[in-house]
Amino acid sequence: MDFVEGVGKDRAGLQFLKQLGADGILTTKTNMIRPAKDLGLVTVQRFFIVDSHSVDTAVESIRIAKPDVVEIMPGVVCKKIREFAQKVSNDILAGGLVEFKEDVDEAIAAGATAVSTANRELWNYR
Repeated sequence: MDFVEGVGKDRAGLQFLKQLGADGILTTKTNMIRPAKDLGLVTVQRFFIVDSHSVDTAVESIRIAKPDVVEIMPGVVCKKIREFAQKVSNDILAGGLVEFKEDVDEAIAAGATAVSTANRELWNYR
């Protein structure tokens, strides 16, 4: 929904898409979920999770909007760390949502040089 050009990001735009045969929408916009559900469209709400604040924000948005499906992005972080490590000579610092020793281990195994975390218990790990 967010990238459809020429269609309003409102109830009229949703009605138009439904008339064209759309079964549902995918959007990052919380305010689009309720009107889409009211029209009988399947709703997928996308969230970009980069840190603990974005987790809290997403959970609150989900509680308010009640989308049918939630998409969490990125879904392949370690794969992308590995890709970057193969393509650049820079050190790679993995940050955001690093909460456990396993998170550190996975990021390092994927090619990160180090990780950043607010979890003080991990500051001297490894």
